[in-house]
Amino acid sequence: MPRARRSPRCERPLPDGFTLVEVLVTLVIMAMVAAIAFGALRQVVDTRARLRPYLDQAQEVALATGWFRQTVQALIPDYDETGPHKFAGSAAVISGLTASPLIGPAGTPLPFEWALEYDPANDVTVLDYREGSATPIRVAHWAARVGQFSFYAGDQNWHSAWPPTDADQSQEFPQLPQLVRLGGMALDAFPTVIAAPRGSPVPRPLPPAFLSEN
Repeated sequence: MPRARRSPRCERPLPDGFTLVEVLVTLVIMAMVAAIAFGALRQVVDTRARLRPYLDQAQEVALATGWFRQTVQALIPDYDETGPHKFAGSAAVISGLTASPLIGPAGTPLPFEWALEYDPANDVTVLDYREGSATPIRVAHWAARVGQFSFYAGDQNWHSAWPPTDADQSQEFPQLPQLVRLGGMALDAFPTVIAAPRGSPVPRPLPPAFLSEN
């Protein structure tokens, strides 16, 4: 039995695309999403701009403290007890030989120096690093004239110079202190750094070949 045909009037044509209302709703949603995204991005950029000085300072402090420990922990005594590279320190300067220089090849003993320089024009104290006769490198800085080096000895006291000048002169001290400290700054400007030389505090005996006469 043949099927009855539907009248063309009963067949509804399928829509060819979005209606005007659907397009408007889609545009409104996209505009809202874009506004939220750009607002969040702007907030991130503004926050980063406000925090940038603190981030730069934190990075500077982290590098400076790491470099200070690196050079001081690798201190080695000089075989020449009266030589220019024998470790010496004051409240403003320390110098000696390090086996872990920042610029030169690692493992090669090189003379180095850490120095605190005060700039009265800008009222800042600058921490400089130098290897050999090279130009000093500015590593860190902080406000005001604060900061000093100090040295911990076997007498269980901190001293403002090395070799100590405020101790019993009859007492002998090795070339290297047990600890070297950089402190006296405001904690929010630069933290106190303490490093312990890992090498022998006195020169090791030279091999007999170096002591024999040619």
